[in-house]
Amino acid sequence: MKVLKKIQIDSKPPLVKNLLFVEGFGRGGKLVLGNVINGFDGVEPIQYYGLLEQLPFLEKFKLIDKKITQEIIRCEVDTHCYEMLIGRNFNHRKYDGTAIAKVPNYKKYLERSGEEDRDKNLKSFLKDNAYSFFMMHELMPNIKIYFETFPDLKVLSIKRNPVDIVYSWHKRDLGKRFGQDPKIFIVPIKGKGGPIPWYAHSFREQYYSLSDLDRIILCVQKLFAMYKNSYAKLPQKLKDRILFVTFEDLIFRHPDQIIAKMGKFLQKKPLPEMASILKREDIPRKAAHGQQCPRLEEKFMCTECKAVELKKIASKKYFDGLIKLQKNYETGKTY
Repeated sequence: MKVLKKIQIDSKPPLVKNLLFVEGFGRGGKLVLGNVINGFDGVEPIQYYGLLEQLPFLEKFKLIDKKITQEIIRCEVDTHCYEMLIGRNFNHRKYDGTAIAKVPNYKKYLERSGEEDRDKNLKSFLKDNAYSFFMMHELMPNIKIYFETFPDLKVLSIKRNPVDIVYSWHKRDLGKRFGQDPKIFIVPIKGKGGPIPWYAHSFREQYYSLSDLDRIILCVQKLFAMYKNSYAKLPQKLKDRILFVTFEDLIFRHPDQIIAKMGKFLQKKPLPEMASILKREDIPRKAAHGQQCPRLEEKFMCTECKAVELKKIASKKYFDGLIKLQKNYETGKTY
């Protein structure tokens, strides 16, 4: 019998080198930040492709070989960016935040999709040195493999008050839905009582013994710690490729300063349409203060009122931990 040699993965020349990510917690403000970034010249329309945020933690847990992971990532990034160039997978759903019609000069992209010569689009893209642009959830704890795969990668990471994040996750029943709702598109890992999110791996034996809200609080606490540890371990040359933006500064306090800082980081200029993007995204917004909010919808509730609501439901241990995390966030001691 002929013995086959072990097949090995090889590398091909990359199509995409100028890669840009916006990442952060789910419900942390990534989409609004992404829409603002699309207001800069030389940035391709934002894309979301879930596999790209699943592969890094699977490799980190040694469930997939590192070399294989890198080549899948590179191939998928190249594929999706090429398909964006030729207009194959535009999001025409007008109610989605990533709808192509929300991108400045979107008619240019629609016209580009009608070009029969695909290589013409590619040559123009490479000449313009434009960023290929993806949105990611909770990527920072596993960001290292992306820097190793794409040496020129730039990352904008949005931070938000942990009370706001926990409240939003709770309102969407994420503590209950994970592992039960097929519309939660995350590859799960095995917990003692069933499937759990990857970031709950350190308390997988405990996860199903907690209340829904306590699960969420502990997940957010663990993610904040992972963000801090992962970033701290990066060499300075990679830290320089990450720009942190706080939701509160972008949306409420200093949008002009943040936009100027992003332009310098990206080395791109705002388009004339930036003003209309900010108006559409309601930037700057008027922040509600104190416990008497003008409206009760989540978008208009202040952080203090959300904390009051959470305190009624969470156990004291986990609520106290959340408030401690909030204080660290507000004093810049998280990440």
